[in-house]
Amino acid sequence: MSEAIKTEQARAEGKPLLILAISAAFFAILMAAGIISVSHLAGTASVKGLGTAKVNVQNFVAIFILATLGLLLLIYFLKVKKIKRAIFKIMFFLAVFAGTAVFFNVWVSRAIAFLAGVFTAAVWWAYPKIVSQNACLAFTMLGAGIFLGYVFFPGSAAFLLLLFSFYDLIAVYVTKHMVAMAKEMVANGALPAVFIPMNLSGLREDINRIAAGGEKFLILGGGDIVFPLFFCVSVARNYGTSAAALTAVFSTIGFCASFYQFLNQGTRRPIPALPPIALFTLIGYSLVVFLK
Repeated sequence: MSEAIKTEQARAEGKPLLILAISAAFFAILMAAGIISVSHLAGTASVKGLGTAKVNVQNFVAIFILATLGLLLLIYFLKVKKIKRAIFKIMFFLAVFAGTAVFFNVWVSRAIAFLAGVFTAAVWWAYPKIVSQNACLAFTMLGAGIFLGYVFFPGSAAFLLLLFSFYDLIAVYVTKHMVAMAKEMVANGALPAVFIPMNLSGLREDINRIAAGGEKFLILGGGDIVFPLFFCVSVARNYGTSAAALTAVFSTIGFCASFYQFLNQGTRRPIPALPPIALFTLIGYSLVVFLK
């Protein structure tokens, strides 16, 4: 969930404010897409099983811990690079397929959603460019956000948002395992993150060039989007579209504050992006509750 990991330890080139504006627009569009999707879902005759999964805070955290431990074991103990790379790519392929299928299942039949998931994951695998990475991950994050937002009520979502904000701080500044994991996954071409090039021409670059240090990019962890996204979806489901839109506006302000902080560091270092996003998201939610 670390917002940015520098490659080549270089300062951002181009126009930082333009990059910030484009990134904020991307973030806001995903929030809006999630809110509109859950509003559409609530208006259909069937919820298509999204709310039937038995997910609660305890098993969500347990699954996250086990997954993190599994990744760390894979990173530090599996020494055969080809096998490690294959495992990472298969895991990411399955994540893209599942998230995309969930998102499209809100709008179309399960069969078409399944095909959309397969197609999107295949595009990611066969066309390892920044533009395809970002597009495929957008569908993946929307699916994850809609699913979790439909499962959790706002109170539980707020707790998870706070919990993982503290985790983000510890993982980046104390244990620093988040940075190590991100670097390893970038090297294996399977990091669940949005790659933001310093120049728009960088969207055409190959993911493998980043691993080789060929270009300068900012890297926004998928969790920095999924957590506020599923919180806004939960608010939409329980308080309505207008309340969720207000919360999403504050989430976007938090995103801008975090991103601006990174761009204006004297010395570029990875920073935890989720805490300021969570803070502003919860401020927006507090207004929703107050105005209710």
